[in-house]
Amino acid sequence: MLERAASFAEQRHRLIADNIANIETPGFIPLDLPEDEFHDVLARSLKARDEQPVRTFRLIGNRDIRDDGGLIVRPERSGSILRHGENKVDIDQEMSRLAENGLKFRTFSTLLKKQWTLLRDTISERP
Repeated sequence: MLERAASFAEQRHRLIADNIANIETPGFIPLDLPEDEFHDVLARSLKARDEQPVRTFRLIGNRDIRDDGGLIVRPERSGSILRHGENKVDIDQEMSRLAENGLKFRTFSTLLKKQWTLLRDTISERP
């Protein structure tokens, strides 16, 4: 579960960074990955986890996030309809999403590291 969550956060980070990079691009429409949908997909996949190996999500051409087992989370448009300009990228909103997503990724990574350390210590019979 942690590996999938970290992988999702990594791909979401790429989309948000792409939104920020295109702040000056005329007509650019920012995208974001819906976390609620990811959590629903993850919950369904966890029910079948004993039958399936661990998978990671990959961004496929800024269109959708897929894992090896066919699970898909599609990006949705983000951005503010109140923004009047050449595109709909709200830099404050995107920077906030980027910071929040970065914290989630670091949390998942820290928990994964602790899990692997515990597993390594158990195998090597360290206290």
